[in-house]
Amino acid sequence: MAGNNISNVEKRFDEKEGILYIKATGDLKIEYMLNGIELLSNSDFLPRQLKIFEDSRESKAVFSLDELKLITYKLGLLADKYISIRHAVIHLDPINTAYAMLLNENNKNKKYILKVFSTAEAATIWLNL
Repeated sequence: MAGNNISNVEKRFDEKEGILYIKATGDLKIEYMLNGIELLSNSDFLPRQLKIFEDSRESKAVFSLDELKLITYKLGLLADKYISIRHAVIHLDPINTAYAMLLNENNKNKKYILKVFSTAEAATIWLNL
C-alpha cells in the first residue's frame, strides 16, 4: 500500500565526473522533493553546470498532481541559480515515469532539462554528451 514505505535517499557528489548521484527508495512524498530542491538551491559547492544522475527504480512518487505543479515551479526557481541542470532519472514505475514526463512538459525554465531512462548506461551517456 502506498504511503507505508519510508523513503531513503543517498546522495554523493563525484568531483572527478562532476555528477551528483542520488539513489532513492521507498515512498517519495512532497516534503522529500521540496527539501531536495532546497538543498540544491542553497548549495555553494556544486558546479553551476550541474549534472544529476538519479536512480529511482526502487521508489514511488506519492504526491498529487497539484503538488507536482509546485515541484515544477520550485525546480524552475532552482534552475535560475545555475547555468544549467541536466537531470537523468531512471524509473521503472509507470506513475513515476508519467510524473517525470508531466514535469518536463510543464517546465518553462530551459536551464533545467530532465530525461527519463530505463538503464544506467543510457542515462550516463546522455549526461556526458
